[in-house]
Amino acid sequence: MKLISPSSITSPLPDLRTLPLLPPEIVQLIVEAALPRLSFHTFKDRYYTLLKLALVNKVWSRIAGRELLRHVWLPGRYRIQLFLALQGPANGVGSPTWSLRFNEHTPEVLRSLFAILPDLRVVHTMVETGAPSQIHLDTFSTLRNLEELAIDYSRITRPLYNDPVNLPTLTKLALSSLSTPRNFGSVLASAHLPRLESLVLIFGEALDPQDLNDLTSALLPLAPKLKSFTLSFAESDMWFAFPAEIWTSMSALQSLALDHDYDISQVLPHLPSTLARFHIRPPLHSFTPLTFTPLHNALIASPPCLKTLRQIIIPPPPPLNVPRFRPANAEARQQVEARRSAIIEECRRRGIEVVERPSFRADQSVEAVEDALDRN
Repeated sequence: MKLISPSSITSPLPDLRTLPLLPPEIVQLIVEAALPRLSFHTFKDRYYTLLKLALVNKVWSRIAGRELLRHVWLPGRYRIQLFLALQGPANGVGSPTWSLRFNEHTPEVLRSLFAILPDLRVVHTMVETGAPSQIHLDTFSTLRNLEELAIDYSRITRPLYNDPVNLPTLTKLALSSLSTPRNFGSVLASAHLPRLESLVLIFGEALDPQDLNDLTSALLPLAPKLKSFTLSFAESDMWFAFPAEIWTSMSALQSLALDHDYDISQVLPHLPSTLARFHIRPPLHSFTPLTFTPLHNALIASPPCLKTLRQIIIPPPPPLNVPRFRPANAEARQQVEARRSAIIEECRRRGIEVVERPSFRADQSVEAVEDALDRN
């Protein structure tokens, strides 16, 4: 064994200024790996990390600055106005910004933002507190590369003209807790979505029969193209059941997400495709205890759509210290844990990967939408 000589330990370190620089492509990978995942609640950490990386040298500073502008978070109208003032008027030149997240806006401000950011690929508008924002749907048609759109707690107005709003590049769409329930159907009916593959619908209010009929009519022509679909409700008393023709039309579906207590038996037997991933969502804004009974019964029934299932995403066991997740008594809790254990064992027997995703707190509506998009 070769011993390390004392002189090699005490000898001075080489001058770092003489070391060769890393290729920019490697620096880009390092910068991206150092950043937390994109979310409304991680931007402060992202900005702080990028500012530190920018201090390494000029190459790192340029790449960190580019990453800083690539994904932008504008909390509040003051930040939006400041951003608009710093950017200057639209000049027709491509923008370095790919994704934009914001929580307060007006239709006029959105038009101004999109005019200077024509190359946006991802737009998320989430309203955590206050009154719902108003959005003109046709505003998004000015974004020529838009791929992902999430709209939460907003009132969406349709254009006055009858032509559909053209969104030719959109592949992911999430509509959550829209202030007017009929908006769900009207958005899907008034938008041209030729490339839509992933759809998330999260309901904060119940639909009346006419709204449900309108939503069904709008969803039916989109269903055969969907590879991923999420259907979720803030409260279990808001449930509704789509007619069987919706599910039988989903011939390309690969990933499905439903609430933990939703009647899965109304869905899985009608699916003509075989799922690769099945996501069971935990309670959201509800005091209904967590249950695994519908999923357990579905695995036992083993409909054809589950024959090639590769992954199931489930919530963790119900915590002892959170009343809204805790069953009423110890015996009920044991039954929940027994169902969950039986699901894990059945999945292990079939070679299905089980992934545990954390449950949401009552104030985590934004995380609930982002989780649905991440799983799709």
